[in-house]
Amino acid sequence: MGVEHTFSIPVLLIILLLLIFLSAFFSASETSLMSVNRYKLRHLAEDKDHRGARNVLKLLQRTDKLLTVILMGNTVANIFASSVATLIGAQLYGESGVLIATIFLTLFVLIFAEIGPKTIMARYPQRFSFIAVLPLKLSLLIFYPFVWFGNTVVKLMLLPFRINISQHKIEELSAEELKHIVRETDDSISAKDEQMLMGILELESSSVQDIMIPRAEIIGINLDDDWQVIFKQLMTSQYTRLPLYSDSFENIYGILHLRDVLHAFAESDLDKEKLIELAYDPIYVPETTRLDQQLLNFQRTKRRIALVVDEYGEIHGLVTLEDILEEIVGDFTTNIAETTDNDIIPQTDGSYIVDASVTVREINRHLALELPIGEAKTMNGLIIVYLDGIPHSGTCLQIKNCRMEIIKVAENKIIAIKIYPLNN
Repeated sequence: MGVEHTFSIPVLLIILLLLIFLSAFFSASETSLMSVNRYKLRHLAEDKDHRGARNVLKLLQRTDKLLTVILMGNTVANIFASSVATLIGAQLYGESGVLIATIFLTLFVLIFAEIGPKTIMARYPQRFSFIAVLPLKLSLLIFYPFVWFGNTVVKLMLLPFRINISQHKIEELSAEELKHIVRETDDSISAKDEQMLMGILELESSSVQDIMIPRAEIIGINLDDDWQVIFKQLMTSQYTRLPLYSDSFENIYGILHLRDVLHAFAESDLDKEKLIELAYDPIYVPETTRLDQQLLNFQRTKRRIALVVDEYGEIHGLVTLEDILEEIVGDFTTNIAETTDNDIIPQTDGSYIVDASVTVREINRHLALELPIGEAKTMNGLIIVYLDGIPHSGTCLQIKNCRMEIIKVAENKIIAIKIYPLNN
């Protein structure tokens, strides 16, 4: 009796459908497990104690074995499906039925066992991975000798290339890749949260030189001034910490905390000598210090202010904890005029009158521009570098997405400019 007469057509059809279902399962499993977000799985496994996520992660630790059993199951199912389809075609149409069965099976497998399952699983990988993990673990146990043999052959083939498929390598993301992920979150997090996350990630790419208050703009107490001037400055200062110096910042005594000054004033014991006594030693940081490192330095030293020095030890500016926090959360005030002390003044035509001493980073942040920050610190410096010289009043230029007009130039530097953002 021939093989084609051993099983009836209905039985062969049922077997064929089961084999196609197995092929579809292995195809879907391959796409699902290779596309699933492993970081989401780790979150579910570690933070929510999700058993399915733990099982999937364990299975993904050896992708070589996983892929071997998936491809083996898929291949075996397709081969047997082809044989069964041939038997059905031969019984129904004779020799011509073999060709008909081949064409029919090819289209059927391609659509229902390959394209369809893989397309769906590429969109919903995590949900199916929890379903597929147990059948795949069972398949690994059943076909372990074949999986071991297949992996051994592959290892020997890759040995000359020094590729170890057994070594599990944890994929790490760089800061730039994390930034891209944050940008691609769509509406899953708010715009404010996205801004804060981006601010944290950008700390390591910025230095204290980028956000420091320049030396010329540092407000401090000069002991060479009259006591009445010093006292008025202490009573009206908007800052709680002020550098104490004599003549210039090269002769600095320390940092004054106004809380200590008020205590001394309440005890009627306040003079220049007392100010020197109250001042505590400042901390100095190189201007190349990364912002994330300086944030840790502030935390370690329990300080909130530091003097920025260059490679020769000369003071170039001052940086505070609040300056770094503003890089993360944004300015603590929402009004542009209040935030920048009228350095950025909006006009009715959509343009802005800007003090050229404002930093490029501040302009980018407030006006949503993309001016280059690596070439110069201030707008004055950026324009001079761009034009390779000091421009005259009335000069117009465009840098990236921003048109500018020089309004005032004095003492070999740009005093004020008018900015026309192109996105307005």
